Formats: sequence, C-alpha cells, structure tokens
Amino acid sequence: MFQLRRFMVKCLFFLACMALLPAANAFIIKKIQFVGLQRLTQQSALNYLPVRVGQSFSPALSSKMIQALYKTGFFSQINLSRRGNTLIVTVQERSTIGALNITGNSEIKTSQIMPVLKTLSIQDGNTFYAGKLSQFVSSLQQQYRNMGYYSATVTYSAKRGVRNRVLLTIKINEGAVAKVSQITFRGNRLFSNRQLTKTFAMTTSGLLTFLTH
Repeated sequence: MFQLRRFMVKCLFFLACMALLPAANAFIIKKIQFVGLQRLTQQSALNYLPVRVGQSFSPALSSKMIQALYKTGFFSQINLSRRGNTLIVTVQERSTIGALNITGNSEIKTSQIMPVLKTLSIQDGNTFYAGKLSQFVSSLQQQYRNMGYYSATVTYSAKRGVRNRVLLTIKINEGAVAKVSQITFRGNRLFSNRQLTKTFAMTTSGLLTFLTH
C-alpha cells in the first residue's frame, strides 16, 4: 500500500512538472531576429510569421511558426531559439537558379524544351527544387525513347554559385536512333509476308534512313 502511494505521488509530481514546462518556457517577445537570410529581407521574412513583437511566445506556437515559414517554399531548414526576450529564427534559404544551360540536343530543340521548363518554374531567378528537375529529366528521356532513341541519356548537374545560386546544366546524349533490321510475321496463312510488309509504315533500314528515321 505504501509503495502504491509513493508511486502515485511520483506520477502526480511528474504530471505537475509537465504542466509547468510551457509556462516556464513562455516569454513576451520584445524582438524577432532572423539569422541566415540572403535573398529575403528581414521585413519580408517577418511578414510570414504568425506572431508579432509584444505577444507571448510558448512552445505550442513554435510549430505554427515553423509551418508558416516552410509553407512559403523559401526555406529548406528552420530553427527557433531564444536569447533573453529575443526570438531568434535561424533559417537556410533554398537556392535559386542563376543560369540554365542545355547541351547535346538536336532532335528536340532547346526552343521546345524551354517552355516546358517554364511551366515547371525551372528558369532563371526561381527557387531551385531538385525533385522537379529530376522529374523533368526522366520525362525527357522517356520522350527520346518514344522517338526511337532508346540509348539516349539525360542528366543534369547543379554547380553552386555566389549568393546561394545554382548553375544548372542539362546534359543530353541522344545516341543513335533505333533501326529495324528485320520484320518477321508468324501465323499468317491468307496473306504473304510481302503483302503484310507493304501495309507497314515502318520498314527495315535503307539508304535514306538517316533522313527519314
């Protein structure tokens, strides 16, 4: 009985401490300071926060602040800390695209590729998202395969520049177009191979294949 009572006292003491933690960490914000800004100004960053100077800060509010900042898409990392009554927001901005270069393409022109990149917001001055570019690279490689360039490869490189900018290069190796070396029919009885071959738009390679594909 005595041990049970001691156990209950410990539990109540633990719960009381947990209840006091938010109150102990809460404080009135007298100043908000951003650390790590490069492209955004201090005032622009402050406008995205759901808290203002003079308000009471508590751990419950921190998650809302972090969510609000991540939602802007400008930051890849956010940390909150406190120095006295100053709330310090340490951030790491996402890189922006400083330049975009496409090399090695001839069958699909750069003038055809650029509008697609624009719809994906992959262009000079925009925030760089590696996932979007990887998706585009995979789609472009599939397009080459649909055209018969089965050995085509599409890759990209991202080189860090000044002021948190990246220099992007999309490298295309088209390779040779696939050629039909032989057409074989199986199971045909009413029609000969020659009759069926004439109905095909696709034929085996010849003298002008390099022009007609």
